[in-house]
Amino acid sequence: MEITKSARWGRSGRWRAGLAVAGVAAIGTASLLGPGTTAEAMGGGGDVRSRLQRDADAVRDTGATGLTVLARDAAGRETQARSGTASLKDGGRVPFDAYYRIGSDTKTFTAVATLQLVGEGALSLDDTVEQWLPGVVAGNGNDGSR
Repeated sequence: MEITKSARWGRSGRWRAGLAVAGVAAIGTASLLGPGTTAEAMGGGGDVRSRLQRDADAVRDTGATGLTVLARDAAGRETQARSGTASLKDGGRVPFDAYYRIGSDTKTFTAVATLQLVGEGALSLDDTVEQWLPGVVAGNGNDGSR
């Protein structure tokens, strides 16, 4: 399954959600579903939905205000779950089509993806940025080859 949506309460006091492949919700859901999991292998779409909902509720129970998750299997079938509240002030259900500004969540995603690639032998922690992104890190005292 590919996790394509995650969401949380934004600093502005408004619900913010959207495309993200990072954060606790995505990690928990990815652990639940695992790579290559299909609805048939898990006993049908309803089972996937209930397991996804259970994990979304577990993330909420850790202190998240609310979240929405969309999982898509290799055949393109999608399963959604949501948990929590859209607004601490007004309540309401978390919208499935909410907007999310990913911000600093990219740091967690990048670290996890990098360590997975290291574990697979695809790259080394001793590699330089220049090796993988030639010419991107240069100037203003920065040197991607160091």
